[in-house]
Amino acid sequence: MGQSLLSGPGLINFIFSFFIFVLMARFAMHASRVDGYNPIAHGVIRATNWLIKPIQKVIRPIAGRFDLATVIAALVVKVIALVLTGNQVYGVGPLLIAAVAGVILMLLQVYWYALILMVVMSWIAPQDNHPAPMLIRQLTEPVMAPLRKVIPPLGMLDLSPIIAFLLINFLEYGVSALANRLVMAVILS
Repeated sequence: MGQSLLSGPGLINFIFSFFIFVLMARFAMHASRVDGYNPIAHGVIRATNWLIKPIQKVIRPIAGRFDLATVIAALVVKVIALVLTGNQVYGVGPLLIAAVAGVILMLLQVYWYALILMVVMSWIAPQDNHPAPMLIRQLTEPVMAPLRKVIPPLGMLDLSPIIAFLLINFLEYGVSALANRLVMAVILS
């Protein structure tokens, strides 16, 4: 019989994955310079400050844009999740490789879902000034602007999200494959 999400490692994995998702959303919002007064962004910041603030006292953001404290916190949480859920990771090296890959993949998931929401909102309420659409636009614009330079919108049709989805899929595959190779190389050495 299959394992329920609400039992044992399934629930633990869900909670840790959700928290890492929130941490990577915070990282992406900081990198995209999302308005800190947006209530959703403010909620994410407040929900994670208990973990991030102590680390930020030691590690400041790079170039004011890339918050390494959040990445380090996500890596620590991912390592704890891997250990608690009983994943078979052999040794410290493979554990760290799996954690780094997991955090990168989660960041890609943040952008994947943000892009889906951006596309849906562009159909439903393209000029909405609600905090959620504003947050999504601010989060995705640094990714979409360079793509729009390569593939400009065709009238009302913007094909750049398709390219973004393809790039995210390519990066997910590349990160997973590289992590698997690195883990195998460390285990076999």
